[in-house]
Amino acid sequence: MQNLKQLEVQRCNSVEVVFDFEGLNIEEVRAVVILDHLENLKVEYLPELTHIWKKYPRAIRGFENIKSIEVSWCGSLKYLFSLSIVKLLVKLEEVKISYCDVLEEVVANNGGEDKVAGDILVLSGVRHLLLEALPNLTSFCPKMKTIASSTQNLYTVNSRIEETQHHHLFSKQDPTQSVCLGNLQTVKVHKCDSLGSLFPQSMATTLGQLETLELRDCKMMEEIVWKERGEDQETNEIEFPKLKKLEIGTLPSFTGFCQLEELLLIDL
Repeated sequence: MQNLKQLEVQRCNSVEVVFDFEGLNIEEVRAVVILDHLENLKVEYLPELTHIWKKYPRAIRGFENIKSIEVSWCGSLKYLFSLSIVKLLVKLEEVKISYCDVLEEVVANNGGEDKVAGDILVLSGVRHLLLEALPNLTSFCPKMKTIASSTQNLYTVNSRIEETQHHHLFSKQDPTQSVCLGNLQTVKVHKCDSLGSLFPQSMATTLGQLETLELRDCKMMEEIVWKERGEDQETNEIEFPKLKKLEIGTLPSFTGFCQLEELLLIDL
């Protein structure tokens, strides 16, 4: 089992947790390394699933070699990662989440259970992120500062949110915490009806590798880049030097790309 490289959990109607550590004696498992060869995790058609990881003990090691996580058709799952789990996934390259009706966020603060204030939660290896048909998705990671660093592909498809409140997919809220994403090459957002914008200005200024931006069928989308309150006026310039494809359509509330003084799109 310790040499397992690929794990698929499918069509188990009663499964609520994939990795359940609740009740473990920390002293007994302190030296244990769990599934450190696991590279690919696929979870689908689990209607009662509420957690992929539950009560993970920080004293033990594991999951450091996971490269790909795919989750779909899990109708009771509200979030994918806790903050403490994100810190373990240092080699994660691909995340795909689709058809999870109650999913609200990708990374959750877990009601204060994860006390990681001041940490930078790095997802610097992530190259592909697919978010599809998530009707209650409101943010990637609430109450976190989001920094661009290495994610190459972001897809958000058919995420219809019925709330009237506008949400930022990526937000800057808590300066003591951050999630590193970055080097985005492709961003696609379709049918996210409660999103009012995608990126804060501080993140957009780092998206120098962006090649494709596609935004369609978002009823409440007003702008792609939003400006944070109190932002320095000297940062009013955003460059997308590698942008090759820009597709924007069916955005009835759209007012403009961003409320900035200067936007440079090079080599379109």
